[in-house]
Amino acid sequence: MFSRCALSVTIAMFSVQIVSAVNNSSTGPKQVDEHEDTPPRTPNVIVIFCDDLGYGDLGCYGSQKHRTPNLDTAAASGMKFTSFYSAAPVCTPSRAALLTGCYPPRISFGEFNGEVVLFPGDSIGLNPDETTIAGTLKQVG
Repeated sequence: MFSRCALSVTIAMFSVQIVSAVNNSSTGPKQVDEHEDTPPRTPNVIVIFCDDLGYGDLGCYGSQKHRTPNLDTAAASGMKFTSFYSAAPVCTPSRAALLTGCYPPRISFGEFNGEVVLFPGDSIGLNPDETTIAGTLKQVG
């Protein structure tokens, strides 16, 4: 139950931001035709989640040291977040938390046989029945 609640909150936050971004796009004000039966445009969602990337490591966040023109262009034409928290300080549990909206221990991603991350070839992973943000977005098209 908690899993679905946390995921719903995460989806809702993304949805509000995405709808805002679509409505405020740089293409100018959208003309609304009351007789037009076209469905509303669904936005694309791209989440870039990197290990060991600092806030100031990208040009779009002010880096003078690193050149990141493709990410800078994507940020300029879409939306960039300036505040974000990770559920864990290491990759495996933080990625699972982003995918599910749950704290890692709630989905058995707090520890793996004494290790804090999974490695290639490990025989365990995210439960296939777990609700994920990708699965939820897929359901709504």
